[in-house]
Amino acid sequence: MNILAIETSTKNCSVALYSSQKITQQSQLASREQAQLVLPMIDSLLSQAGIAVSELNAIALSVGPGSFTGLRLGIGVAQGLSLAHNTPVIPISSLAVWAQAAYASAQLEEVAVAVNAHMNEVYLGYYGINKQKVMNKNKPDALIKLDEFITLTNSNNHFIGDVWEAYSDLPEPERRYDCLPDGKALLNIALKNLEAQKVIDDVSINYLRNQDAWKTTEQQINDRRAC
Repeated sequence: MNILAIETSTKNCSVALYSSQKITQQSQLASREQAQLVLPMIDSLLSQAGIAVSELNAIALSVGPGSFTGLRLGIGVAQGLSLAHNTPVIPISSLAVWAQAAYASAQLEEVAVAVNAHMNEVYLGYYGINKQKVMNKNKPDALIKLDEFITLTNSNNHFIGDVWEAYSDLPEPERRYDCLPDGKALLNIALKNLEAQKVIDDVSINYLRNQDAWKTTEQQINDRRAC
């Protein structure tokens, strides 16, 4: 079984490969350079494992919410590889990948994932570990106003995510852990989904809101100019 994982929803450009019952990973912090990194990373992992793209059994993809540019890059690469070789794609919520990374690095079994959604809004997800050691949703992922989120930061939840980087005056919760989603965390979720046969070919970005509203003002202006 050979599975490739592509995680580009944050500034952490990360790909991982499951092959010969081993996981290898390459990651680099590069918010503006992911387009130059992701394909060489994939080529390197495949070369090290001695397999070709055509030998992949599935591609796991982090589908958002997260960085608009990063997500479009990831989905473009995954769809290109999938169409070229008829390889199935496993779409995974980026919030779930973030939660899985927190479990892998700090054994946090319950977390609240808070991600900057711009426009004074926050993507929020509550996750907990299951018997298969995979982080599952405790409730549906949501898009909430920043003012509402502030009222939640004094709860007993263990918070992770990047919203505090975007809003420096945001109250610091009592329990917060710094981590980023990566390919290995994505791969661990995907392997369990494969066992449960949760694989689809039609993949789209998980915006949690209207696509145009989710873009920054600059991106919307550029889109209109391109028309």
